[in-house]
Amino acid sequence: MNREQAKALEQERIQLVREAVAMKGAPKRTPILDNTFTWKIMDQGYSLSEAIYDYEKMEKVVRGHQELYQCDLVRDVGTRNGFQIIQGWTRPRYVIDDVNGSLNAPDMVIMNPDEYDELAEDRVRFIWTRALPRRFPMLSHSTKEEIQKLIQGMRDYFAFGARMNAALREEYGVPALARYAISGSGHENIVNKFRGIAGTGIDARRNPQGMLRVIEMYAEKEIYPAIRQIRSDPGQDLNFAFDCQGGMLTHSILSSSQFDRFYWPWMKQGLDALAETGKTMYIFIQSDIKRFIHHFREYPKGMLCLHLEIDDPYEVRRELPNACICGGIPISLLGSGTREQVIDYAKRLINDLGQDGGFILSTDKILSFRNDAKRENLVALYEFVREYKG
Repeated sequence: MNREQAKALEQERIQLVREAVAMKGAPKRTPILDNTFTWKIMDQGYSLSEAIYDYEKMEKVVRGHQELYQCDLVRDVGTRNGFQIIQGWTRPRYVIDDVNGSLNAPDMVIMNPDEYDELAEDRVRFIWTRALPRRFPMLSHSTKEEIQKLIQGMRDYFAFGARMNAALREEYGVPALARYAISGSGHENIVNKFRGIAGTGIDARRNPQGMLRVIEMYAEKEIYPAIRQIRSDPGQDLNFAFDCQGGMLTHSILSSSQFDRFYWPWMKQGLDALAETGKTMYIFIQSDIKRFIHHFREYPKGMLCLHLEIDDPYEVRRELPNACICGGIPISLLGSGTREQVIDYAKRLINDLGQDGGFILSTDKILSFRNDAKRENLVALYEFVREYKG
């Protein structure tokens, strides 16, 4: 495929996605969003540790996966986790099991429960004087060369991501997912970077004011600048599949009242800005959103695309007729079902959820473990969807 052909295919795929989200009529066919992570490494014939720490092999994985499956959109280009940045310099956080084909990350706590005010007051100082020494004890006795190696590792990681995104777009016609990215709440930062799941859950009850100060600090550093960018640029950017993307993870440890206190006020500001400027938003929702689904009813049809992990797509469609649904295919079916069962399931989803647009096919969960899917099932699924007109 030459560059001109790739550009034409990229624009075709963007149009498919935009029409599906707009929900004003079915696109020519249902778009496919590929949601694979470490599974594609093993599917391409490598062990996890072979490809994870080798950019050349990871590039072969990403390219081989796209050439085989011909996805319209790709969530991971081999950079979902920065394994390579600290390789050879410190103890990896991730537990890689090549025998069973699994990768896990234990909960990480590098902030004490009484340090919220210190983090809120000066994030940079706290990270350098508290968080990083705890996460990387060797910082205190690392040589200049070792620090330079770490910095170079970060540069290599980001350069690889840029190279793979460019290759998918310019050689395979896969559009970039979104122009903007925006976090729902600084609560995500607290859980994922500092206090872990258990610690944050306790802190929400014992130190809510400290937590709120940190959440607002992250809003000032990350969310509000993104909102200003969004507001400064009305309308949609048709060079991207979506205008904005985000993810929800830490809502899953919050009660309804805690969500309204620690999460929704900031998420709402971002969504309001997108609605006011006529933009679209893709949200990957880990766990379920059932308790909080009423918050999304007020937004205009044609704005939201919700990628569901656990929620029943039929229930969400009934509750949110204004939102495009992404997902639908259970990885349990891809891993243990037959080719015919997979195709029948996909056909039913497209017929039921996508007749007037409003549906993008993907897997419910991220394909990560060896038995999450059979190659023949995924090939058959994507081939069917590319040809099926509904």
